[in-house]
Amino acid sequence: GADNVTSLPQWREANELARLAEFVAIPRPGEPPANFPPPFRGRTLKGFPFGVSSSQIRARVKAGLPIDALVPPAVAEAVRNNRLYL
Repeated sequence: GADNVTSLPQWREANELARLAEFVAIPRPGEPPANFPPPFRGRTLKGFPFGVSSSQIRARVKAGLPIDALVPPAVAEAVRNNRLYL
């Protein structure tokens, strides 16, 4: 989510990540586009803000609720097969 963009400099090995990757952010509904702090490069996707956070997805898994409509099929399968977030 775009709300994490400002914390990129605090990520582990942040300088290496900034060197290697271009980030993509999706704004939360009602939030402004992300401004990537130097030296990070990235772009903000427009047109489909997604109102579900990764925290909500993890909480659904822990509660035994389905996530199939919230993540791609391969992700849902990996979460199930590896019993992630339980």
